[in-house]
Amino acid sequence: MKRCRDLKIRAVLSALLLLPIAPAASEGVRTVVAAVVVISADKPEGDSVLLGYAEGVGIVLPAGSPFLQGIEIDLRIPKPLQSAQGAFAWALYKTVSPAPSVDKYGYDGDRLLLQALPPRAGIVFQVPVSPRHTLRSGPYATVLPVLVESSDFPMLFKLSALTKGVTPEQEAARYQVRIRPLFTDEGALRLVVLAPEGADSDFAPSVYVDERKLESWQDLVFLKKGMHTVQVSGEGVRDESRSVALESGKVFNLEIKLQGTKPVVVFEAPANALIFLDDQPVDHAGGARIQIEPGERTVLCRIGDYTITRRFTAVRGKTYTIVFSVDVKVQENP
Repeated sequence: MKRCRDLKIRAVLSALLLLPIAPAASEGVRTVVAAVVVISADKPEGDSVLLGYAEGVGIVLPAGSPFLQGIEIDLRIPKPLQSAQGAFAWALYKTVSPAPSVDKYGYDGDRLLLQALPPRAGIVFQVPVSPRHTLRSGPYATVLPVLVESSDFPMLFKLSALTKGVTPEQEAARYQVRIRPLFTDEGALRLVVLAPEGADSDFAPSVYVDERKLESWQDLVFLKKGMHTVQVSGEGVRDESRSVALESGKVFNLEIKLQGTKPVVVFEAPANALIFLDDQPVDHAGGARIQIEPGERTVLCRIGDYTITRRFTAVRGKTYTIVFSVDVKVQENP
């Protein structure tokens, strides 16, 4: 009778422990931290750690992980503990303080989940860390019903005994836990659009990616890996188009400098030349580029007593290079 009653209690306890724990005030956690795992894109395979039944592992997330959608925890359960149903459990804590370390024992943290270990060789579960995640539970992994944010780190994964009477064999057994990052199959575009010279302070271009207008292009734009087309347009500027190739887990930086549609005049002349455009003097030093209004224009170039005048029609979107030179020819006769 007593054994039957204990089995029923354990079964009920095990079922209850499958439920998520609602966020609560920070509670004290006492455990030996066997290792601290840093989630990194440089180690997509993650880290493996050996734990005793009363030990834990710290999980740290560095800043700037835009492609991370979740963390996978793969726990291998040793044989001596597979038959101890309801006797051992794992727990996950967030906002752990102080930061987990192998030389500290006491912590405070918010418990996210507590679950009894199942009577099998292992469990794999995934913790979503992005609202855009695409994780789904399946036969090989279970997605936990929680969503953690970067501010919830560091976290602590901890093992513990739920009952007394741990045998020497169970005490000596070691769990293997592998913690690895789960990334989206995306890249990101960081776009910088430079307004043309003389543009108004409130100039706002329209940006399209794959013919879809972006409401906000100042932030990172997440896209599937592969080729994409970026188009930028605006009032009084020339339309610009670029093709970009995005790689999974990487940010592509693209800078587009817009050009106005007004005609542009570039002067190439000796430094001592005097140049007038529509009777207005022009500072042409350094190959100056000048925007002008469309229409008929007159340019006059003078060096000493030598003067030359030309007329041209300026058209929107065109650039005109005006070269003024004095040519001297030496001809030899027989």
